[in-house]
Amino acid sequence: MPSFWVFRLVNVALNYITSRRCNGLVLLALLLCACAPTQPTATPILVPTPQLTPTTVIAQPSAAPRASATATTAVATSVPPTPVAPERLVERSANGPIEHFGPPAPSGRWLIGEHADATFGVYDVVGPRPSLPTLIAGQPLAWSNDGALVLYTPALSPTLLAALEPSTALTATVLTSQRGAITGLAWLKTQIIYAAQADDRLQLVELTGQQERVVGQLMQQQLLPGGMQADRNLQWVALLTEDVVSGTLQLSIFTPTTGDLQRIDSGPGGPVAGVQWSDTGQLAYDLGAGLRLYDPATGLITQSGIDAQPLAWPSAGLLARQPDDTLVRWRNDGRLQSFDTGSGQVQVRDAQSAGLGKLLFLINGEVWRSTLP
Repeated sequence: MPSFWVFRLVNVALNYITSRRCNGLVLLALLLCACAPTQPTATPILVPTPQLTPTTVIAQPSAAPRASATATTAVATSVPPTPVAPERLVERSANGPIEHFGPPAPSGRWLIGEHADATFGVYDVVGPRPSLPTLIAGQPLAWSNDGALVLYTPALSPTLLAALEPSTALTATVLTSQRGAITGLAWLKTQIIYAAQADDRLQLVELTGQQERVVGQLMQQQLLPGGMQADRNLQWVALLTEDVVSGTLQLSIFTPTTGDLQRIDSGPGGPVAGVQWSDTGQLAYDLGAGLRLYDPATGLITQSGIDAQPLAWPSAGLLARQPDDTLVRWRNDGRLQSFDTGSGQVQVRDAQSAGLGKLLFLINGEVWRSTLP
């Protein structure tokens, strides 16, 4: 890597140290390790790829407060408490409307807005109204686990991984993959795992210090955008992939501590496919066969009985988008409710939690903020 980029990346780390927003010494060490050449002097040891073993779907209620496994075919008619009327944070601009939100920031301070022209901007949503950020041509993949950096791939260099510091807009190159286009990433406690796509093979590559090694692979699979997500406690990594031949979707779970890569479920795909972790380590997903809830600790899968894309998980239950862009809440007690954003049943393309009972909604290409009662 050119020394110019190393210098810029170190500057980013030093900025954290001086601002005391995170453990700068630890971050600096991680970044310097990441700046090391991806080709180690010794031949990397390739860990044997674990065999994929389907998990039996058990349609039984899991322990409270998990949702009931009894399928519900209609949204309850009872109306939940109406949130405070939303306020508009980001209007449409000359850059065009925001198409959907990027990976949620751990701190809740930042919001990534992605545009149709393959650009994205990072907005500070803690203040009253954020200023329009400089747009970056690329695909945001994940945040560092301390919420200080956005990791992304530049639009013209899919094998390159770059870092953005939102407060200063500094960017720097982290690494260049020799294994294919980088399509997903999870920054864990002691290592980074990224997904590399080479033809019809998806590889999971672990980066620790100056070593990188393949820790798993999925044949005839490609990762969907936003389909690689680590849970809040960094114990599991969810992978939402598509079969390159049949087009069917597959959900897999990778466990970093054991190296296990397990296929959980599959489905035909559809307009509301997606995955979303809860703060308690449960995974909501829809593969085109209905919204479901998977508990990695027990292996139980709970069915909701409706098709909906999981979007956000405030304390009262999961918010999900139905095919007509209306929101439904899958409560922690298993009931389904229509959800009012505070301005009626409007069409919402995306939603994210913003901490302290606040939610961000994407309505007609604009960002609105509401507070739950």
